Amino acid sequence: MVVQQSYTTNPPSFIWNARFKLAGLPLMRARDQYISGKAHMVGKILGLFTVLDVLGEKLDQGAMLRYLSEMIWFPSAFLGENITWNTVDEYTAQVNFSDRGKSVSGLMFFDDQGRLTNFSAERYRETRGEFSLDPWSTPILGYGEFAGMNLPVLGQAVWNLPAGDLVYADLEITEIKYNT
Repeated sequence: MVVQQSYTTNPPSFIWNARFKLAGLPLMRARDQYISGKAHMVGKILGLFTVLDVLGEKLDQGAMLRYLSEMIWFPSAFLGENITWNTVDEYTAQVNFSDRGKSVSGLMFFDDQGRLTNFSAERYRETRGEFSLDPWSTPILGYGEFAGMNLPVLGQAVWNLPAGDLVYADLEITEIKYNT
C-alpha cells in the first residue's frame, strides 16, 4: 500500500490517498478527506467499481478527531484559536478542536520528558453500515527528527473494544514536507 496525506491548517483539512496493489497490479484506490468541515470516504476497485462511499455527521466527527490527533506532525497548529486545552493531571491534557460550529475533544497523554505517548477519544466507528461511538486511541511507539523537530514516527490506530483492542493501522512516517 502506498499512502500520501496532505494537511492544511487554515482552514483545517486533510486529504488521504491510498493505492493498494495485489501481486504488483493496481487493485484499489481509496480517499479519505476532511474539507470545509465535512468528511468523505471513497474506495474504488480498479478505479471503476465503487465499494465505499460514506459521508455524514458521524463521519465528520471521526475525521475531526483524526485531524486533531494527527496535528502532532504539524504541532504549531495546536496554538491556533480553534484549539483549547484543559489540564487533567500532571501527564494528561484534554484538547478541544472546533471547526465550522462543531467541536471534538480527546485526551493527550505525556511521559516524563513531555513527549506525547497516546491520544484517546470517543469516536464513531462504522461496521456494516451502522455507526457506534467507541473508545479509540493512537499510541505513539517511536520518535524521529523531521525539519529539526522531534516528532512521532511510529504509531498505531486502535479501537479499544470490550472484546479487546483492534489495531487497524500500524503507521511509520518516512517523510514529511512542509509548505509544499
